[in-house]
Amino acid sequence: MKNKAFLKIALFLIAFGGALYFPFIGEKEFQGEEGRRVLIALQMLETKEFLFPKLFDTFYFLKPPAYNWFLALWFCLTKDFSEWTARASSAVSLIFTSLVFTWIWIKILKKEEIVEQKNISWVVFLLPGLIFLTTPEVIDKGIRAEIDGFYTFLVSTSLFSWFYFYEIEKRRMVGFVLWGIFTGFAVLTKTFHALLFFYLAWIPYLIYFKRLKELFSIPHFLGIGVTLGIFITWLLVSLGFDITLFKAWLGEYQGAVSGAEVSLTQHFEAFTLGFLIGYAPWIFFFLVLKEKEFFKSFLDKHPNFFRFFLFSLFLFVFSYLFHIFCLGARLRYMLPGVGGLVFVSSTVFLYLILEKQRMIS
Repeated sequence: MKNKAFLKIALFLIAFGGALYFPFIGEKEFQGEEGRRVLIALQMLETKEFLFPKLFDTFYFLKPPAYNWFLALWFCLTKDFSEWTARASSAVSLIFTSLVFTWIWIKILKKEEIVEQKNISWVVFLLPGLIFLTTPEVIDKGIRAEIDGFYTFLVSTSLFSWFYFYEIEKRRMVGFVLWGIFTGFAVLTKTFHALLFFYLAWIPYLIYFKRLKELFSIPHFLGIGVTLGIFITWLLVSLGFDITLFKAWLGEYQGAVSGAEVSLTQHFEAFTLGFLIGYAPWIFFFLVLKEKEFFKSFLDKHPNFFRFFLFSLFLFVFSYLFHIFCLGARLRYMLPGVGGLVFVSSTVFLYLILEKQRMIS
C-alpha cells in the first residue's frame, strides 16, 4: 500500500472521528476532575511555571503534569480556552490513536501479503480504526477533558509500536527505545500504572513461547532505562526527591486496591454490566474464538498475525482480570488495554471477510 492510500484512510478516520465526537463535546458541563485538569493547565500558562502542577499556588501531587502540559499546548495552538476546546483535546488524542492502530495493522497485513490479495475490501484496512472509535467506553472518554484519552494514546502507542518493531521487524533496540519514550511520558501522565499494561501482556506472551529469558535482555533494560530517565529527569528538575509525591502516589495505589472509594457492589456492577455496555458490541466477537477452525485455517497460516493476536488477547484479558480484582479500580482504569480488544476483533473480522471471499471464489 502506497503512502497516498494510507493518507486517504487517515483522512477518512479523522473525518469519521470528528463527526462522531465533536457534535457531542458540549452537551454537558464539566464533570468530575475536568475542571481541575483545565485550571492547572491555565495556571501553567498564566504563571509560566510548567514543571510541577499547582492548583491555586498549592502543589498538586496526585497526578504528574504531562496531561496538563498537553492541555496547555493545545490551548496555545488553538488560541481558545473554552470547555469545548479543552474536551476536543481528548477527541483528537483518540483519533490519533486510531491512526496508530491502523498504521500498525496495515504494516502487518503487508508482512503477511494480505494487502496484495485480489478483491481485498478497503473495509479491511479501516477495521482497527473504526472498531476503536466506535467503542462506547472510548467515545465516553473522547468527549471529556480528562486524562484518559491522552493516556490511552501514549500507552497504546508504546505497546503496539514496540510489538511491531520488536516482534515483526526484529529491530529490538528500536522497539524498546520507542516503548521507553512513550511509556516515560505515560508515567508522567498517570504514574507507574502505565507500566502495568505492557507486563500484563508481555509476561504471559513470553511464557507461552517459552522466552522468559528476554525479561533479562539488554533491549529490555534499555527501555526501562529510557522510561526511568524521563521520570527522574522531570523529578529532579521540578521537585527533587520529595517524599510527599511518593506518599500521594502510594495512597492512590492503595485506594485502587482496597476499594476504599467505591462499594463492592458498585465495583462489580462496573466490571460486569458496565464492562459489557462499555465494550459492546466488539466484546461479543470473543465468542467466535470458540471455533477451533478459526485458529487452524487462519492464524496457523499467518504466524505474524498469530503472535499479534495472542499479544492483543493477553493485553485485554489480563488488563480486565487485574482491574476487576483491584476492588477500588474504576472501569476507565483499564482503557489503555482496549487496543487488545480492537486487534482481536479486527482479526476475527479479517478472518470472516477472507473466508467469505474464499467461499465465493
